Amino acid sequence: RVLSHNVWCHFLQQWFAPNASKRLRCLLQAIDENNYDVVLLQELFLFRLGPLANTRSFETVTRSMRALGYILAADPRKSLPFVGQNSGLVIFSKIELARPPASLNF
Repeated sequence: RVLSHNVWCHFLQQWFAPNASKRLRCLLQAIDENNYDVVLLQELFLFRLGPLANTRSFETVTRSMRALGYILAADPRKSLPFVGQNSGLVIFSKIELARPPASLNF
C-alpha cells in the first residue's frame, strides 16, 4: 500500500499554510491507522539561510515516522541549498527500496 500526499508545509507556514502542525498530526494518525508500506510526501519544505536552517516540521515528521517503523528512504536535506528552500520531497518506507548507484537527490 502506498500513500502520496501533499502536506502544504513550508517555512512561512504561520502566514501561508495555516494549521500545519494540526494537519501533520492528523496525517501521522492516518498513516498509523492505515499501515502503508510506502509514504511519499510533497511540500515538506526545509529552508536555509547560510548556517541557519528551519527543519522543525521535517524533524517532527521523521521522528514520528521512525516510531511507526518507517525508514527515511529519500532525505530532503540533500537537496537543501546554502540559501533557499529544498525540493520538499520525502519518501518513507517500511520495506527496503532499491537504490540507484548514485543517489536519491531530487
